[in-house]
Amino acid sequence: MKCEHKYWSRLEQNKVIPRSIPVFKAFDPFETNAYQRIELIPPFWIKPIKSYRSVLAYRINSEYQFDEIIKEVRKQVNYIAEPFNYLFQAYNLPHEFASMGETMIAETPITGHQCTVEGYVHDGEVVIYGIVDSVTDGMHNSFTRYEYPSSLPQEIQFRMADLARRVITQAGLNNSPFKYHDLL
Repeated sequence: MKCEHKYWSRLEQNKVIPRSIPVFKAFDPFETNAYQRIELIPPFWIKPIKSYRSVLAYRINSEYQFDEIIKEVRKQVNYIAEPFNYLFQAYNLPHEFASMGETMIAETPITGHQCTVEGYVHDGEVVIYGIVDSVTDGMHNSFTRYEYPSSLPQEIQFRMADLARRVITQAGLNNSPFKYHDLL
């Protein structure tokens, strides 16, 4: 659950790779002053704390655009947020996350070559078995496909694998496969 909750996941990532993640802020889209509470200068992305594909993920370029988009977010975000929050409460997960009123996260844009680090962790040992290019369409920045092997230089791939190992270890993930999408 720690890895599925975008805000909790970013907090864990920030502990071990702070210079390799975007600036982020959780927010409640139903607050009347949500835009001001975010405290990020556009452009930035907004997305549900629990997301599915790119549903309700928007690049925000202005306060006006935010005000228009937040209307749609308010209509739909609980469709995703309520079941996820129920799990947090039903399974006695940390109170600070189970009781959050914030259902969205804002993040500064990630730029560069987007990749996915794939691997597994067994008995605490993190094994990376591939780095795959995550290709997005040029118009919407939506994920379209994976390409293997990655076109990145080997040195960059080694650094990405190291960052993924640190995050997976920090998150306490064990005896599981993983795909780490946020590295560039």
